[in-house]
Amino acid sequence: MYNIRDHWIPAYFHDIEMDGLLRITSRSESSNFFFQHFHQNGDTLVEFYSSFESGMDKQCHLNTENDTKSKHTPHTATTIKIEIDASKLYTRKLFHFVSEDIKSACYHTNIPDMSKDHHSRNYKVEDELMHGKIFEVDVNLSNNSVKCSCNFYFRRGYLYRHVFATLHQCGVKEIPRKYVKTRWSKDAVKRDSILGSQLPGFVSRIVWTMLVKTRIRLIKLLLTWIKLTQIFQNQKQVVQFKEVVI
Repeated sequence: MYNIRDHWIPAYFHDIEMDGLLRITSRSESSNFFFQHFHQNGDTLVEFYSSFESGMDKQCHLNTENDTKSKHTPHTATTIKIEIDASKLYTRKLFHFVSEDIKSACYHTNIPDMSKDHHSRNYKVEDELMHGKIFEVDVNLSNNSVKCSCNFYFRRGYLYRHVFATLHQCGVKEIPRKYVKTRWSKDAVKRDSILGSQLPGFVSRIVWTMLVKTRIRLIKLLLTWIKLTQIFQNQKQVVQFKEVVI
């Protein structure tokens, strides 16, 4: 196990985008916790799918509610242009995380040293929240690319306070779109789904909900048909048995 440590120690994957991949077990546990509220031990398959439909209805309602909240632009904590841009891009929940990092970039970071060469700049950022630890951030203004030695973006999927501090110093007013994951954006459904790309946002959500419910009903009908087939088959066997006995 020690000899193959480069395959399982997360530190060896700092240069690879792993956001979400290291939490697969947590997602599975979350799914199990979700279904525990809608079924009991001993339920038949038909009862399980009936309970599953109730759970999906609740999930669809919550998803629609969150989408509605995210459509409204939240209030920003600062007047920095990049935070205003973030409020228009991200979902409400993720915006709160990004907003905290932007505030921390303003109040809890220092830039003791900076060097530049043509379109690229190298910053040394001191993080007061991490006991004064120094991080290096490379900014290339020609292609709007940034890279921080903390590699937070590769682990979580959104930019960290060290990058926001340097972007503010460079006068950047918008978050580079290459670092905005679709999963965190307000129009994730519209951009990623076939229906969402062709229909208005609220219509695509309604259609998606209808498709989910229709699929569940079809599965229930199939299970009912299988159950009835088994009953008829058993009755046929009983009739045949009576004929043999008589």
